[in-house]
Amino acid sequence: MPIGNNKLDENCDISAPAETGSQAECLLNSDDLIKRTIEQPECLSDDDIRFLLKSSILDTIFDDVVEAKEKMVGKQVFVRSSIEISNNCRCSCNYCGMSSRNRSIHRFRLSKDDIADQIELAKSLGADTIHLTSAEDPNFPLIDICQIVDFVRKKSLDLVLVLGEKRPEEYQVLYNAGARKYTMKFETSDPAIFRNIKNNSQLSDRLKCLEVLRTIGFQIGTGIIVGLPGQTIDTLVSDLRLLQDLKPEMASASVFAPNKDSEYADLQKGDADLALHFNLLMRLLLRNPVPKIPSSSSFSQAQQIKILQAAANVISINLTPDEVALYYSMYGGEDRAIRGIEEIIKTIESAGLTSNLNTKYGRKT
Repeated sequence: MPIGNNKLDENCDISAPAETGSQAECLLNSDDLIKRTIEQPECLSDDDIRFLLKSSILDTIFDDVVEAKEKMVGKQVFVRSSIEISNNCRCSCNYCGMSSRNRSIHRFRLSKDDIADQIELAKSLGADTIHLTSAEDPNFPLIDICQIVDFVRKKSLDLVLVLGEKRPEEYQVLYNAGARKYTMKFETSDPAIFRNIKNNSQLSDRLKCLEVLRTIGFQIGTGIIVGLPGQTIDTLVSDLRLLQDLKPEMASASVFAPNKDSEYADLQKGDADLALHFNLLMRLLLRNPVPKIPSSSSFSQAQQIKILQAAANVISINLTPDEVALYYSMYGGEDRAIRGIEEIIKTIESAGLTSNLNTKYGRKT
């Protein structure tokens, strides 16, 4: 699978400036770049994307991006209920507090009854989707997951599984049980960075899993983390190109936050403004299919509002039981944002958008 296809769409205007490698030349052609960004994003070159990521152009044309986004996906926000079912993990990723090397974290694995209770709660709140998430737990029985898949289907809710790398035959079992959507971030398109953050795991294995899921028939979700150690603007351009190649039905970009329980505890947090630009470019560039994009909880509420306005059409409410929620320590440890119903509704309303979410009092946006 190619990484970073730099070919322009065959329908692009050949009078558009070619890649120059010069930020100054991009700036001189900024009016043309703005026009192509909104009207012909498929014609953007790697240099164009590099400049858009680094400059303030996307902030300047923010209202135009909002209009383009609304033409693609409307003003509806889909609310997914994220239920984290296990923090037991076979992996030893350097950025994650749930690494198998972490002996201090309290480990949990929800029972089927606990998960069913949270699904019932999600249904009562008017959520659209169950986002069933787990660390890579080899001891969580696959038959239990299959029974949960069936339970969600009977509740007429959409379901996305986020269970990590598995064997092809396990993906097939999940598909046969009725699962149709599976999300797994490739994290970065740079194989060396991937090996570093995942402690010698291989990017090629991750991409092979996505290929297998697609072949079986799953809709796939994938994405990256902005701010990983060693990542550059060129890496992010390659990330966007890989997303275009993968054609996911769901795409996401979160901000790296150093987890206090991880090997990366002392590293600097990722640049949220850069991550915002990446989200906007995902919305403009990913057209076939047009993916659902979440407004990641790694952003502040103010940043989430902007992303909802111009890129995202999904937001998460965390319904992991309170007694274990803080132990699902993937990115930011105890600093991770776990937002309640009222805050989610406020965020959606502040963005000028609508959803099906209810509060316990029956209020609807």
